[in-house]
Amino acid sequence: MRDSSFGHLIGIFVHPTKTFRTITEQPDWRPPALALLVVGVVFIALLIPRVDWNVWIRAQHEDSGKLSAEQLAARVEMMEEFGFIWLWCAVPMVLIVVFPLTAWIFYGALNAVGSEMSLRQGFTVTLYGLLPAWGLSGLLLFPRMIGMDEINPGGMDEWSNPAFLAGDNANPALVQVLASLDVFSFWSLALLTIGFSVAGRISRGRAATCVVGLWFLYVVIAVGLQATGIAM
Repeated sequence: MRDSSFGHLIGIFVHPTKTFRTITEQPDWRPPALALLVVGVVFIALLIPRVDWNVWIRAQHEDSGKLSAEQLAARVEMMEEFGFIWLWCAVPMVLIVVFPLTAWIFYGALNAVGSEMSLRQGFTVTLYGLLPAWGLSGLLLFPRMIGMDEINPGGMDEWSNPAFLAGDNANPALVQVLASLDVFSFWSLALLTIGFSVAGRISRGRAATCVVGLWFLYVVIAVGLQATGIAM
């Protein structure tokens, strides 16, 4: 199964090193992209009729003090009316902008330290590596979402990280730090390290340094934005 394009979606979880060796010989980004697209579409389809915009918006902005009560109410009303458009646009935006940009950053950083992989290999490895954090984690949320009447998306991922320990009135920056300590994120970091090591023909240590270093930089930026009242 690991020798077929869609078999790689299974192989990446059970035999990652062997699977990445096959993937990098003939890199094909379409199977992981399709898998991520399907998960994203189903996730949004389940979320839209259940999303609690009032709780979500107020949790993001109420504590910052930058919006008045009237402005918060107006923003909630606007999102209740048009928020579904924003949510549907998020799926192609992630696939077309976020993932390619992430792959390009990894490609540049790794090639700067001696990697020999092509951009196509880098993009393919990135998509496969992100399957736990962006695919499997969402897939496992589907049963929970189906059983819920209202959903606050801001707290949906707390089951896989210690952010729930912070409490309702915790500092947003602290919540962001705890949310970054996510099981599926660490799983993706491990897969990305293996994949880039294989594709770039560099040591695991060098690949891990780049992958973890870039992830740490992202966490620092996200925490900084939360500390200044800008949600990320």
